[in-house]
Amino acid sequence: MARARDERGGERWFFLEAGAGRGPRLGEEDERHALKVLRLEPGAVVVALDGEGSARRLELVAVERSGARWRELELAAEEPEPGAPGAALPWIELAVAPPKGSRADEMVERLVQLGVSGITVLAPERTQGFARDAVPERLERWERLAREQLKQCHRLWLPRFAGPVAPEAHLAAHPAALDLLLDPRAERRLGQVVADAPRGTRERPLRLWIGPEGGWTPAELAALSAAGAIPVGLAPSVLRIETAAEAAAAIVVHASWS
Repeated sequence: MARARDERGGERWFFLEAGAGRGPRLGEEDERHALKVLRLEPGAVVVALDGEGSARRLELVAVERSGARWRELELAAEEPEPGAPGAALPWIELAVAPPKGSRADEMVERLVQLGVSGITVLAPERTQGFARDAVPERLERWERLAREQLKQCHRLWLPRFAGPVAPEAHLAAHPAALDLLLDPRAERRLGQVVADAPRGTRERPLRLWIGPEGGWTPAELAALSAAGAIPVGLAPSVLRIETAAEAAAAIVVHASWS
């Protein structure tokens, strides 16, 4: 029985088609890549994940005009949802006013690799037009990027993307276990606060707030303060959005990894 190997010597990982009703199938793009690019033949074995905590080992049975037929062999990996008992990480959300184009795409890729569970696009008052425009298309692109990252780093849970939303509206609609507001002027350090932080879940995440390049308005800061957000420092200098997001996520992941 042949196994589809990647360049590192491990099995190839793909995504299952959502809602497939006649046996397991790979997603359309993944199946095209498996058959047309990798030229997999019957007997090849791959790993297919569902983005909801499990991955299954599949064997290619046949390649027909209507597509490939796969047979499930076994459960390859399974893990609880972030924040649930037994999970390695809490549910970590970043509420961020994203930077331009490729800077945002690269930021999302690294956040997914680190283990962030949710990314909410903020539309604060000082956000530039590019951060408000075409958000649905950006979120769709980010989900595709996230799928590719999961296949590379073997994460089992697909992050959740949402927005755009005003900070005050997001605070009101989605309470958090802990809100941490990145601020270079803050006296408390992020690592010190996270060490004693409650474990975030999907319903009440551990949430990091990264403001726009123009900074928060007084009204937004007042709303965050009223919600109990704790200002925390990350570095003695002012960081770019993507640098702050990635560095903060890395600190939180390391401190809360169990």
